[in-house]
Amino acid sequence: MIRTIVTCVFVLGVVYLTWNVGPVYLAYREFKIAAADMTRVGGRGSERELAAEVAELAERIGVPVAREAITVRKEGTRTYLEVTYTEELRVVPAVTYPWTFSIAATGLAVKPQTMGDVIGEVLP
Repeated sequence: MIRTIVTCVFVLGVVYLTWNVGPVYLAYREFKIAAADMTRVGGRGSERELAAEVAELAERIGVPVAREAITVRKEGTRTYLEVTYTEELRVVPAVTYPWTFSIAATGLAVKPQTMGDVIGEVLP
C-alpha cells in the first residue's frame, strides 16, 4: 500500500516536471540550433543586423531574451554570438527555480563560390 502511494507520487512528480520543464528546454534547444545557423547564414551582414535577427528569432520562439543579452562580435570572416537569458521554472506548484541558459556559437561567413568564379578559374 505504502509502496503504491510512493510510486504514484514519484510518477506524478516526473509527469509534473516533464510538463513544466520540457517545453522550456525544447524552446532553448530550438533557439540554440537556429541561432547557431544564423551565425553561418546571417554572419555575412553587420553585427547589428545579426543581433536584430536573433532578437526576432527569440521573440518568435517565445524565449525571454533581452536585446542587451545578445552579443555579436566579428573577427575577419568569423562571427561570434553569445546569448544569455534566465527563465523561471516551476519545480513544484509553489516553488520557482531560475534556470540560466547560455548559448555560444561561432560561424564562418565565407562568400559562396559562384559560377562566374568557376568559369574565371577555368577560362583564361
